[in-house]
Amino acid sequence: MQLDRLADYLCGQPAPDAYRQFCHEILRVTQLHPSVILLSLYYVYRLVFLNADIRGAVGSEMRVWTVALALANKYLDDHTYRASTWRQLTGLSTVELTQMEFEMLQALGWTLHITPESFKSWS
Repeated sequence: MQLDRLADYLCGQPAPDAYRQFCHEILRVTQLHPSVILLSLYYVYRLVFLNADIRGAVGSEMRVWTVALALANKYLDDHTYRASTWRQLTGLSTVELTQMEFEMLQALGWTLHITPESFKSWS
C-alpha cells in the first residue's frame, strides 16, 4: 500500500506534507495489520457515501481517519489500543475521541460489519 496515495484519498486531494507525515507516523508506531488499515478506509468511504452532504473542516481528515482506525482496530483485533494511546499518538483528548467514535458510529448506522466478499472486492 502506498501511504502517499492513502493520504491523498483521505484528503480528497493531494495531501499536505504534514498529513502525509502523520499517516506514516501513525502506521509506523501502531504497526496495525493491513486489514485494519483497509477496513478504516472502508469506514471513511462509507461515511462519505452515506453522508454526502458532510463537509469537514481543513485538517479534519486526521481526526476522521484516527477514529476510523480506532474503530477498525476494535472491530478486528482482540487486543486493541486504548483511547489513552490514541490520545498520545494524535494529541486528541479521550473525550474528543469518544465523542467522535459515537458520531462516526451514528453516521455509519451503527454498522461496522463487512462481509468477507465485500471486503475482498472493496480492497
